[in-house]
Amino acid sequence: MGRPILRRGKSVSLGIHVREEIPEMYSEFADFEVQRFLGRPDRLYTLDSEYEWFESIPKKEDMRVLAILLNRKNSSGRQGHDHLLIGNIGIHLIDRVSSKAEIGYLLFRKYWGRGYGTEAVSLVVDYAFQTLNLRKLTARVFEPNGASSAVLMKNGFRLAGRLREHQYINSIGYVDELYYELHRGS
Repeated sequence: MGRPILRRGKSVSLGIHVREEIPEMYSEFADFEVQRFLGRPDRLYTLDSEYEWFESIPKKEDMRVLAILLNRKNSSGRQGHDHLLIGNIGIHLIDRVSSKAEIGYLLFRKYWGRGYGTEAVSLVVDYAFQTLNLRKLTARVFEPNGASSAVLMKNGFRLAGRLREHQYINSIGYVDELYYELHRGS
């Protein structure tokens, strides 16, 4: 599946989503463990809504959503890489006046705990600061999602604040929402 690659890393790359992968993304989003820590854990995902989301991406000036792709050696033996979709990462609420945005990301469950999220965040930070010329990034994490907090801190984000018992998550209850920030050059 050919697609533009915007950032290449050692283990993962960031590229443009392609329509053919929407059913796979939908299947992965249906996993309760994957979706429970998303910004809207109560949201119901349908295949039709995922196609609508995909079609809306190019129309939105205040966001960039990229595929997280696992780098694999080209099976044909040629130079280059094959890529396997393992999640997505977005830069949202891009504010050109204040030069800031929020990031969000998710990995499909079978790729958790391998450092791919940490590398993907590093690549999106580089893209946000170098290509989009932003000066500040923020991220929100529900407190029980310690792995996501660790990914941010490994990338230089600092805890900026906490909203106590701010979000209800099924099977957990009310949880704190943590706010992280990263300034360019820090």
